[in-house]
Amino acid sequence: MSSAGTDFQINSLDQIRDVALQRAYIEKSGIQPTLELIQSIALKVRDLCPKDPGLAEILAETNLFLASTLDSPAGWAYANRSRAHVLYTMRRCLEAQPFFEKAVDLFTEAGFDADAGRTMVGEIDNLSFLSRFDDALQLQEKARIALKAANDARYLTNLEIALGNLYYRLNRYEESLVHYRSAEATSDNPVATAAAGMGRAHVLTDMNRFDEAVEAYQETKSHCERNGLALWADIADRGVSRMHFLRGNYSTALRMIEEVRRKHAAAKDVRRVAYCDLDRAEIYLQLNLFDDASTLSRRAHETFEELGNRHETAMALLFHGIAEFKLLHGHEAQKSFSRSREIFNRAGNETWRATVDLWRAQLLMREQNFSEAQKLARNCAEAFEKQRVPVRAANARLLCAQSLEELKESGEALKEAQQALESLEGFYAPWVSYQAFHSLGRLKELAGDTADAESLYLRAVEGLESLRGNIRLDELRMSFGKDKYQVYENIVNLQLNRGDSASAFDYVERSKSRTLIDLLERNLETVWDSGAEGSSRLQQIRRLREELNILYNRLNEAGATARTIATDKKTSEEIVAREREMLELLREVGSEKSGWARLQSMELPKVNEVQLMLDPNELLIEYYLIGNHFQAFVIARNEFRVLRDIATIGSVRSSLKGLNFQLSKFHLQAPYLTKHASLLMTAIQHHLQDLHQQLLAPIPEVAARKQRHTILPVQVLQRSPFGHLFDTIR
Repeated sequence: MSSAGTDFQINSLDQIRDVALQRAYIEKSGIQPTLELIQSIALKVRDLCPKDPGLAEILAETNLFLASTLDSPAGWAYANRSRAHVLYTMRRCLEAQPFFEKAVDLFTEAGFDADAGRTMVGEIDNLSFLSRFDDALQLQEKARIALKAANDARYLTNLEIALGNLYYRLNRYEESLVHYRSAEATSDNPVATAAAGMGRAHVLTDMNRFDEAVEAYQETKSHCERNGLALWADIADRGVSRMHFLRGNYSTALRMIEEVRRKHAAAKDVRRVAYCDLDRAEIYLQLNLFDDASTLSRRAHETFEELGNRHETAMALLFHGIAEFKLLHGHEAQKSFSRSREIFNRAGNETWRATVDLWRAQLLMREQNFSEAQKLARNCAEAFEKQRVPVRAANARLLCAQSLEELKESGEALKEAQQALESLEGFYAPWVSYQAFHSLGRLKELAGDTADAESLYLRAVEGLESLRGNIRLDELRMSFGKDKYQVYENIVNLQLNRGDSASAFDYVERSKSRTLIDLLERNLETVWDSGAEGSSRLQQIRRLREELNILYNRLNEAGATARTIATDKKTSEEIVAREREMLELLREVGSEKSGWARLQSMELPKVNEVQLMLDPNELLIEYYLIGNHFQAFVIARNEFRVLRDIATIGSVRSSLKGLNFQLSKFHLQAPYLTKHASLLMTAIQHHLQDLHQQLLAPIPEVAARKQRHTILPVQVLQRSPFGHLFDTIR
């Protein structure tokens, strides 16, 4: 049969997305199976695998049917390799392995030694994913001998790339770099050069050589643009955008991803468009833009499901579930979590299944189903421990402890929180350890052991304040329904209960300072001093902040691969070293008058220092919220005291809501306002008086009207019209 005839047959089969219908077409059209046809379909399958794995899988099944009709070793070999390629692309590596092995044996039997060597290259990658590294290394010498005998320089380059991948997964980075560089040096294939360059960028990232990694991505992109590999250039751009995302530079990452997405959309590459949507959804989750994250993840899920990309489908469902959870759409969140869990479970991916279950446990807690939440959280902890993901295991045990606390099982809760802390030994993970210290402190306080409670709260505060940079991880996003600054509320309350008002005031100021620093760091690019670009120290701080983001994310990542297990200790050491360097720089940078840097290291005023700042007739009233109750810290030149529980946040909100409702009526037409002016004023004064009674009347100095007042509001009180509240006295 001519090449044109074979191409026509393959193009005809392309239009039929069903195995049974393809067979019927073959029989009806009288297509005779030939080795040339099976080879051509095998090539088509290889090309389709990254673009349309669903159609590739159908064609691979048809190829097996044709091979069964031809029934020759070579025909069976090509068909088996096609099936192996499809399963490998879908990361169904355990299923793929027998097909790789059978294909190698059949090629050898048919005397196609070069094709046997080429198949072994793919098998090496598959064995690496199965963590069968010794088997893969033993296979590489056989593959090399076969390829050298065939003088196949191109596949020898592919072998170097496969070995680079293997050593990367073994955490043997230097050896991995040797193989990637060897591939780049010997490659005469632009695609292979691009693959080796991308691999080298990944290795440099994991070696914490971040600037070199970005340079490798950019070199690879330039190579791709020179050789007309637009798709690979976009993939390199996506790699750079991922680096920006991990560094916390979300606006830059989004801009790059959106540009790449437009190119994929113009090329009608729906699979890579979906990847971009998935990346954007992940960023929007970090930015708390949950509506956008929900829309994008749902769209990505629909595409991946249609294409048959199961892992990506499950990830999209997980992101969609998180977005819906944050939007308080519990039913939708549960549906997405359940479907995501089912896919991960079928794939045997215990780590990601446990990750989904941890979000499900959080949902159960919100629904006050604490009994089921603690069971699920404990199962998650055990799964993470089995997979050697200690940080996530500790986080799961904390959720279990908090569920048990709600069930009034303080003893069991204490055990879980203690176990969470012990499991973090040797790991620098303050975003989880501060929660463990906080939970233990709360449990000790409930048991009446205030001395231990204070010590544990202090360690929680130290852990929270040690977080530098724009660190946003699942554990901070979850926070199990509690604000991450609640530890300050608890220690302020503890100090007030012990009668130590001055210490309580110190922690109020630390809490507000930390909140301000966090707000600034989330928008660091907008608050960086205009002259900072010329400051080497500030540039170092920016670099360290970005690198800490990557290191924190890596230590927190899911997946018990040999690579991640081996790097946990090294990553912890890298974090500690960078934290120390950053603190040193912050101390030094004060001389450069950077507002942000000075805020990081400035001393907070004590009560007696605040008193010295006040005029003799000036009164400062600082409000603070503990639980649902407002506290008033009243400071004058010669007086300091605290008024406890003067109002609840619910009653203040109710009064403000009534006031805003009456004020909204001023948008109505003039005749209505003229007719009802007296009634409107009476209603407004009623709500103002109500707020005054709650917030100012309990303070005798305000009623005396002999002093000038400075008000420091908090949370909802920032929307209270204090100037008009003082008017109600007059």
